[in-house]
Amino acid sequence: MPILAGGTGFYYRALVRGLFPGPARDDRLRARLDRVAGRRGVEALHRWLTRVDPASACRILPRDQKRLVRALEVYLLTGRPLTDHFEATRSPIAGFDVLPIGLTMPREALRARVAGRVAEQFARGVVEEVRRLMAAGVPATAHAFSGLVYRQVVELLQGARDEAATRALIVQENMRYARRQLLWFRKEPGVRWLSGAGESAGVERQALDLAHAFLAASPAARHP
Repeated sequence: MPILAGGTGFYYRALVRGLFPGPARDDRLRARLDRVAGRRGVEALHRWLTRVDPASACRILPRDQKRLVRALEVYLLTGRPLTDHFEATRSPIAGFDVLPIGLTMPREALRARVAGRVAEQFARGVVEEVRRLMAAGVPATAHAFSGLVYRQVVELLQGARDEAATRALIVQENMRYARRQLLWFRKEPGVRWLSGAGESAGVERQALDLAHAFLAASPAARHP
């Protein structure tokens, strides 16, 4: 019996709903959309997407140029919004029963955990890692540097801010990301939410109780 933990909302949706065989990237079209963003601002792409695919526009942040370009690319190449493609997909685990369990945590407790993780990343040498990579010829614009932590560390090395401000910014961006993840999962049907604010043993007990009840009610349990 597989138990999957962690992952982003998109990974979860790919598992339980599937991914559509979307069109390959079109570099000329992407360059055109990037030029629009350069001339009129990334928000112009978001306004365009709002007109042709409101559901995707609600899901994608107004300044997330990468995902806005992809959503518009799919629409322009197929004539159908990304949302329609998602709704027409089939899950790779169709026919299997799934019990999704989500954990929540008070914001301040979550912030403390995020700050602790950021402190650990710096203690383990993330700044030195990025400095070595850039010295070895990896450009600051490399895709690998576009993610959380790495992007802010590159900016630190470029003199955009000092280390204390960089750490604070990483914590802030992680909290925003956590909020987006929670909003995403809140829209997923059937998730059973548990509070991670108390003792971990209590949360584990609740999760086990849900799992036992789920398995007892499953067809496999009734027909071994």
